[in-house]
Amino acid sequence: MPKLIDHESRREEIAAAAWRVIVRDGVAGASVRTVAAEAGLSVGSLRHVFASQSQLLAFAMRLVIDRAGERVRALPRAQTPLKSAEAIAGELLPLDEDRRLEMEVYLALFSASGSDPNLQETKQDAWKRVRTTCRIIIDQAVGADANDPAANPGPADHTDRTVRIETEVILLHAVIDGLASHLVWQPAELKPHDARRALIEHLHQMQARLSESSVGIPEVPHRTGDATMTQPTALQPTAVVFDLGNVLIGWDQTGPLADRMTLDEWYDFAAEADFGMLNTLADRGVPITEVIAQAAESDTRHGEIVAAYYDRFDLSLTGPVQGMAELVAELKASDVRLLGLSNWSAETFHHAPKVAPAINELEDIVVSGREKLIKPDPEIFHLLSRRFDLVPEQTVFVDDLPANIAAAEQLGFIGLLFTDARQLRDDLTGLGLLASPATVEN
Repeated sequence: MPKLIDHESRREEIAAAAWRVIVRDGVAGASVRTVAAEAGLSVGSLRHVFASQSQLLAFAMRLVIDRAGERVRALPRAQTPLKSAEAIAGELLPLDEDRRLEMEVYLALFSASGSDPNLQETKQDAWKRVRTTCRIIIDQAVGADANDPAANPGPADHTDRTVRIETEVILLHAVIDGLASHLVWQPAELKPHDARRALIEHLHQMQARLSESSVGIPEVPHRTGDATMTQPTALQPTAVVFDLGNVLIGWDQTGPLADRMTLDEWYDFAAEADFGMLNTLADRGVPITEVIAQAAESDTRHGEIVAAYYDRFDLSLTGPVQGMAELVAELKASDVRLLGLSNWSAETFHHAPKVAPAINELEDIVVSGREKLIKPDPEIFHLLSRRFDLVPEQTVFVDDLPANIAAAEQLGFIGLLFTDARQLRDDLTGLGLLASPATVEN
């Protein structure tokens, strides 16, 4: 895992260099060669991280949005819903030098996306994330009236309420985009304190309009980290993404050679050969033949053991994780979207659904070995979101490794660390995805 963390840090360092070049020389000047020089790297070293200028610029653009998302999630809980809305909205404006640099880069890349498919895809993803944040801001702004019976009209007014809220979302998005572009392009005409005052005034007027229209937002549970709290929000989770190994299906690396090696012998081998690293290579999509060859470089016996492990890989799978098949069935019956995201070799994945049939109940699965990406790299989460049109803030991610949960939460997903089916059931019930036992009995 340290190598992966270093790799991600290097990507961000290169992206920061690209930002500096874009601000200084424009997008046209941000070639692989000029960015490499700015980062103090050779062109070959940069291409080892980003295969093309298109990939580099798309990552640089996405990093702007990720940084804004991190700031929003780090905000302390405000005293009032409106203050919370003001704080979140304020993080989307370039009100200081760091955010001004980010916004200048974002607007330059947004305008230059043209026909570049990587930039076009990233631009669309960024637009969706800002639009989702605008909905969250509006939920916060009207939250003060959420418990007022008069603010919650009956079913006959539901359509009108939805249209009014959506109109306010569009207006807020336009106001934020307009203020941000003026702050970057006309800094002499619009000062940060004036932009912030204008934004706050818009939020106050918006709250008044929605209150007059008797528009209320029901409360649903919202989970942040390990704390569950109730906040006004219309963004109830709609999808659950499961890790597979030791979440839906048991995995024990000692199983394939249990009849040939004692546990002590296996763990001695695993330490000497760095089995964790070899397994990660396979999960990344490196052909198993190459993984075996790499193991054999230090000791031919290591290569033989790794070859035997993969020949008998099915013996590493211990069966369905207790209680999870039933949980998957209940979620599916409740029309919750169910997906998978697993670090797994493409060459051995075919064994999994046979051992844990609940895997077949998932809509689809992103397998790291097929994508040549691996958790906790943010890129595999971005791929998941794009491929299945997921809104991270409405998507629960379940994994048994804290590092993967942390990576998902940094991107806005609702992370749940898996320990057992009982705890997961409680967590999903708290999020409103499953009915509580009392509700079922009633």
